[in-house]
Amino acid sequence: MAAKYRKIDPRMWDDENFEKLTPQGKLVALWVLTSNQVNRCGICIWRPSLAADQTGLKQVDTVCDTVCDTLHWIRDTQSRCILLPTWWRYNQPPNEKALKGYLGDLHDLPKHDLKSAFIKTKQHLKPFLHGVFDTVCSVVLDSVDTVCDTVSTSGAGAGAGAGAGAGAGAGNPPISPKGDLGFDPLKVDLPFTSPEFATAWAEFCQHRQSIKVKLTKLAATKILNRCRDWGEPAAIAAIDATVRSNKWTDIYEPKGTATLTEPPNQRLATAEEKENWRA
Repeated sequence: MAAKYRKIDPRMWDDENFEKLTPQGKLVALWVLTSNQVNRCGICIWRPSLAADQTGLKQVDTVCDTVCDTLHWIRDTQSRCILLPTWWRYNQPPNEKALKGYLGDLHDLPKHDLKSAFIKTKQHLKPFLHGVFDTVCSVVLDSVDTVCDTVSTSGAGAGAGAGAGAGAGAGNPPISPKGDLGFDPLKVDLPFTSPEFATAWAEFCQHRQSIKVKLTKLAATKILNRCRDWGEPAAIAAIDATVRSNKWTDIYEPKGTATLTEPPNQRLATAEEKENWRA
């Protein structure tokens, strides 16, 4: 669950590290802190296409790398999760019950390697919350497996190309939830072998996870078949539109160069059909 409200220290504008950032870096930093991708535990799921769309910036992956290095944020490129280590200092849970609810957000994250770093954030919590933090984390974090999988494509070298050509993290997409028992939608054969499509598909899988809609084997097959029929540019555009919507569950074929803002409706009735209704 995204943090509906969060506190940001206005003194950050005078922080020596924040001052080192370019205007683009400061904008990306504010996006990470205030977007609906950061949960109540201070972990943001980095979604380049959404960040680029909402900030109007290009090469956001490169800018994000610089921001994380400068502000000492911890970025797990495999899962695309960014940990804000001092989050609790400014967004303190009011009581133990609230903290339990906040920590429940950890269940909604993709598999990541932030366990040890997240445990260290306890130092910013008030002492009376430490017991609950230790108890809940021992259960939740122990169930998180280390990320070791990457997107499987039918073209050799696609993953390496994504990492080299599309910015940090682009070749290391997150692990998607399993819709069917033993089915991982990130291990299916993709209709196109380019790094761009591999990244788009990974973001779509992450999108389905974030809105809590399972991607079954049948659904993944049908969606990828449509992508093949539309061609790669249209398929990538359709996936990007769905990811940016932050709510759609399916992809829709773009019409011309228009940008989708709502799912396409069914076609309008023809004049002949309307006449038949009146008859």
